[in-house]
Amino acid sequence: MKKLVISVVTLFAFTLCVNADVIYISTFEELCLIGNHENYPLDGDYELTNHIDASPSKNMNNGQGFKPIRFNGNFNGNGFKIKNLYINRPKEGVIGLFGRIIAPAVIKNLGLEDVYVNGEQNVGGLVGYSQSVSGRDRPIISQCYTTGTVIANNRYVGGLVGNNEGLIYDSYSTAHVEGAGTFPKGGLAGCHSGTIYNSYSIGVVLIIFSDNTPWPGDGLTGGIINSSGGDPLGGDALNSYWDYETSGTMTSKGGEGKTTEEMMRKATFVDWDFETIWQIDEGKDYPKLRVFESKGSSVFGGRVSRNPKNGALPCISVKGRTLNISTPINSAYNIRLVDMRGRTSARFSASGSGSFSLAKLPSGRYIAEVKTAGTKTTTAIMVQR
Repeated sequence: MKKLVISVVTLFAFTLCVNADVIYISTFEELCLIGNHENYPLDGDYELTNHIDASPSKNMNNGQGFKPIRFNGNFNGNGFKIKNLYINRPKEGVIGLFGRIIAPAVIKNLGLEDVYVNGEQNVGGLVGYSQSVSGRDRPIISQCYTTGTVIANNRYVGGLVGNNEGLIYDSYSTAHVEGAGTFPKGGLAGCHSGTIYNSYSIGVVLIIFSDNTPWPGDGLTGGIINSSGGDPLGGDALNSYWDYETSGTMTSKGGEGKTTEEMMRKATFVDWDFETIWQIDEGKDYPKLRVFESKGSSVFGGRVSRNPKNGALPCISVKGRTLNISTPINSAYNIRLVDMRGRTSARFSASGSGSFSLAKLPSGRYIAEVKTAGTKTTTAIMVQR
């Protein structure tokens, strides 16, 4: 089965649309093949087709559990969840389901529940180290979440990502986070020099002293992030929040601390999309991602429709200073371009295939969001002069 995907080639500012084989993952055994079999490459295009119980990971590798994946492909969870992932490698660094993701990696629409992840440094529930290339081309994590326990015995630990140089948006973590001494630790990300927007964390963040005593501490722990990393192009946490009552910490290098009551109010979350991405049971629960609530044929946040009447997804390309949309269906759509700080840079509306001038945009990388009726797709593009 073929799927239309986007391959971004920065040389000569040309974006190439190609067809590539999607590799479907439906079992834990298939998940373990990524990077360990010639038919499951680390730069592949993957989609989940089922919830996966990763309980067998507890008995793998002489008690060390699952071996983290070093990844630079695309992984679409399709709104499915991986549960009970176990990783116990306290003397190894770069630990998570994906130990390291390298640009242009994209991970989206994936939930991790009841994880236990224990490593030395660069430890996260989803990703240990989200690594940029030359400080410009950044990995992307969108519409993902983690629950469970994440521990680092040295530096850089976060509920979602241990060390983040990439872009995280529309994501959250409720994971319990523990880290050693004075090293950065955060509810969502530990060390952070990328960009986070429209995300939150609520999990407890603790310092572990040399006698193994856990202790909440302001300044050493971060509500949503702890260290901004000093990157002049990133380090932001925009329209992002943490619960300072449940986390046990009043400080963060980014985001805004709120009470539990405030975190259960829609009005708290400025410029969040509660129509297609988020939903909230007002006054009773924290925001949740819609992609995990629907298993029908419609698409939320890049989830691919299986309804053949909807046709193929639009192909997005950039040539020179022009954005091109090619689609086999003549339906109305809206385009929003978001820069690496999470700010809206341009909006377009049209129907069918079309071209749009980007002459007024600064050079750089953007997220292109294309919405049609019941459908939303996202991809990264590069604009160069």
